[in-house]
Amino acid sequence: MITVRVNGKEATSYNTKGAIFSLQHYIARMSAYVTLWPGDVIWLGCDGPTLPALEPGDLVEVVNEAIGVPRQPGR
Repeated sequence: MITVRVNGKEATSYNTKGAIFSLQHYIARMSAYVTLWPGDVIWLGCDGPTLPALEPGDLVEVVNEAIGVPRQPGR
């Protein structure tokens, strides 16, 4: 399960099993163009739009028990 928080509030939560293509497919396609290294994090986006839309300065957190909580402060 992946949860996306914006400024501490849950924006969306979804399971990657619902993706159109498998994660293996995405990784194979990406690795044709870029070298992936152990520890790289691949972000495939969300299952829908973030509402309200992101604004400069928003803090986005991706919650996944396998990788922890990467945070990206807005610019």
